[in-house]
Amino acid sequence: MEYFDIKNHYKFVPLLFGMLTCLLANAQEISVRAEVSPSVVMVGERAEYTLRFINTTQIPNMGTPRVDGLAFSSGMSTSSFRQIINGAVTVETRGSWSFTATRTGTFIIPGRTTRISGQTVEIQPVTFEVVPMDEATRSRAFLQLELPDGPYYVGQALTAKLGLFVRDDLTLSNIAFPEREGEGFLNTEFDDNPNRTRTRVSGRIYEAFVWEFILTPIKSGPTSLRFIQNIAIQESSSDNRFPRFFNLDRTQTKPLALFTDTLEVDVLPLPEDNRPASFSDAVGEFNLTATLSTRELVVGEPITLTLTLSGTGNFDRIAPPRIPEWENWRLYPPKVEFKPGGDLGISGSKSFEYILIPQSETIEEVPSLEYAYFNPENSDYTTVQIDAQPVTVAPSSKPVDSGVFLGSDFNEQEEEERIPEALLPIRPETGALIQTGPPWENYRFWMVNGSFAIILLGVALVLHRKRRLRDDNQLARRHAGSRKVRKSLQRAGKAASSEDAEAFFIEARSAIQERVSHLSKTPLEAKTLVTSDCLDILKDSDLPDSVVQKCSQILHAADASQFAGSPASTKNLLSHADELRELISDLNRFQK
Repeated sequence: MEYFDIKNHYKFVPLLFGMLTCLLANAQEISVRAEVSPSVVMVGERAEYTLRFINTTQIPNMGTPRVDGLAFSSGMSTSSFRQIINGAVTVETRGSWSFTATRTGTFIIPGRTTRISGQTVEIQPVTFEVVPMDEATRSRAFLQLELPDGPYYVGQALTAKLGLFVRDDLTLSNIAFPEREGEGFLNTEFDDNPNRTRTRVSGRIYEAFVWEFILTPIKSGPTSLRFIQNIAIQESSSDNRFPRFFNLDRTQTKPLALFTDTLEVDVLPLPEDNRPASFSDAVGEFNLTATLSTRELVVGEPITLTLTLSGTGNFDRIAPPRIPEWENWRLYPPKVEFKPGGDLGISGSKSFEYILIPQSETIEEVPSLEYAYFNPENSDYTTVQIDAQPVTVAPSSKPVDSGVFLGSDFNEQEEEERIPEALLPIRPETGALIQTGPPWENYRFWMVNGSFAIILLGVALVLHRKRRLRDDNQLARRHAGSRKVRKSLQRAGKAASSEDAEAFFIEARSAIQERVSHLSKTPLEAKTLVTSDCLDILKDSDLPDSVVQKCSQILHAADASQFAGSPASTKNLLSHADELRELISDLNRFQK
């Protein structure tokens, strides 16, 4: 007779219990409860949105909620609970998202309908209030933005300060870089080593972390500006579970989202009236000087003209001075160099080194120049005049190469005696004779001569191309530019595939600058072209509006990637790459 030994089968009990729980859960009606905790949320405080699925262990695939004014975490956290009360099994599975409210008001997280285990389940909407941060929480830490006095103009470089103030009795356990809210401005990146000081605010001691950065308005009209920063602080309190003489403290980590006060700013456009033709997007206060490498010139020999722009302003957006076509001069695009006068780069000097080649000995001077900039202090344009500089030009002293050289000891009557080094042995028999026809009837004749002709033709074409590239500067620049564009497109495609938005927009801008520079009527160095220059050249070239619009979208996206303080979005990079290739193809077609 066999007996059932429970000791040998105890390991199956948890499995049987789990199967029984699932069967009972699936047999009961599934319901969902949606809730927000806490029920009243403060601005900047971390809260939680939870969906409680009753009588099921399954959670449907649900996306992150999207509500204006609420910043949700990207992922949903899950947990499960089982209870047996009076023999009844209750199963509850929870899915939750943490979020932070960025403004006050009444918010509704919308409901939705989903299906679980063949049942249709209705998730109800949740309504809750967001109130301002109370004084106790505000006193722990706050964020403050300082800007210079207005008015503010498009393209003006503003020196701004952003300060994070944390009460000195608290410990800062985590800190993220500040982020800008608002599309009307661009800002430089925030340093990972801000200035740290201790200061007193409203009778309390705070540790201050202060960032200095450049803020640039990029569009005119009314706009709002605010910065947000996520931090976590540790706060110690007495542990009441133990007597005081043990001196035990309990530490609590609290995440906070801090906001600056929202600034409503009216950005002014640069005046259209009386705008000088020599204006090149320079906004600030500058001085321009010109230096020649020499005043004694020779026809065909290059000299350098260095224009140095010094002062305070938006150096990163300043294009080289526009030099018109001077008669009897050959001009090449300048070499650009910037020497900052401080850490921010808002002051310093920017030099433009042009190569000039005189083409005639009748030249008497380097013509005068004008350069205009907009000064926000007096809200007007200022034109700097560079006077003409007298020079003397001598004719070229280089001898003419005739291409023929005859040595001094040449004598056409003289004949060099040639003595063979060795004699071949005498053959007593003539050997067999072979009858051959004309050489052109042999296929080897045509193969050898055809190959030789093809090689000669190829060498001639290569030499001709090299000669053209050497003599035609415009063709040489176009040839080199085409290679640069192809390499930039390849690197942009790789960056898009690897979701590297910053690298993609750098290569996209480089490709567009290189291609657009060859559409200009005057020689320009591609890397010195800013967005406005590229768009002006495209418009002057009578290109279709669709091409100009496509180029504008990519360049403005590249501007946002370069000047924004936060990493660029990787969304739709592959589609941007396709648009870039299509744009370059259009520009190639119109250039031809």
